[in-house]
Amino acid sequence: MYQVAVQPYWRRVHAHLASVQDLRRDIMCRDGIGALLNSLGPGIRWNAPVLEINSAGMARVEPNGHGLLLSPSFFLQGGAAVLPSLPGRAGSSPVLVFPGHSGGHHCSLLDEVPPSAPAASRLPQESLAALLGRTRAAILHALRDGCSNGELAEELGITPGAISQHTATLRNAGLISTHRSGGRVVHTVTALGRHLLCAASDCTEVCGGT
Repeated sequence: MYQVAVQPYWRRVHAHLASVQDLRRDIMCRDGIGALLNSLGPGIRWNAPVLEINSAGMARVEPNGHGLLLSPSFFLQGGAAVLPSLPGRAGSSPVLVFPGHSGGHHCSLLDEVPPSAPAASRLPQESLAALLGRTRAAILHALRDGCSNGELAEELGITPGAISQHTATLRNAGLISTHRSGGRVVHTVTALGRHLLCAASDCTEVCGGT
């Protein structure tokens, strides 16, 4: 069944789930954890300090300091499901599996790839620097996991003033988002920025291609 119904479409499924993760990451960075939890689908509501989930047979789950792992599912059609821990890893974080429908729409395995996708995927790897400039391309690449101006300056050997100018340009272009975390200003790559990085790297590193 896997070979017939899943394997031929797995790269498309994987790319779709990556876009869902990027969307949720952007929501969290822009609006906070509460907005993220309230965006996971109908029947999921953050009523601090409790995450309420309407699902048949749902019991109270206590993370007990282990946190909560959010896992989008391409195949889940209804409400969310909660696993007390990761399969085969007793005592690990509970897992909230939610429908992975970006933008609120289900994506069929047989849907055509959006017309805008092939154009981006044809970008050769060296085009990123030609498009953004070498410094901004290096900054975008360094921000895959999020970091501050000081961390960028140290990693790339650029003055903090220059970093601020370049990040402002990338932010205005919609490629990164900026938020405060404690006393730090942290930049993260948006979904659009990750698509650009993915195209430039042939989806093998940024998007975790198989």
